[in-house]
Amino acid sequence: MAVTWRIESTGSDVNTGEITEAYWEASDYEIVGEGSKQILHRGRLYGTESLEADSSSENFIQWQDVTEENVLNWVKSVLGAEKVTEIETEIARQITESKTPVTNYANPWESTPEPE
Repeated sequence: MAVTWRIESTGSDVNTGEITEAYWEASDYEIVGEGSKQILHRGRLYGTESLEADSSSENFIQWQDVTEENVLNWVKSVLGAEKVTEIETEIARQITESKTPVTNYANPWESTPEPE
């Protein structure tokens, strides 16, 4: 699969329409197994980025005309290519760890014994 980036919401100035912050999520998943034995392994990160907007700029996009793609481009620009790669690598690592866990979060006294 490929990491999917989404904008969950934005914060903007009501008077100018300037979008000043973006709440993003990046996620990916892998399904292993078939039928009733399928297991979903998912990786996910999210964050908030402050955006600099200038409603007097000739490149300013009116609030009602802004697309999710516009905001994703702004967020990735603020993060920078290296950080975007780090985020996507971390999501892949989460999926790998889900498939081959190194930490057990069960209580020993609550685990079900293996049938004989």
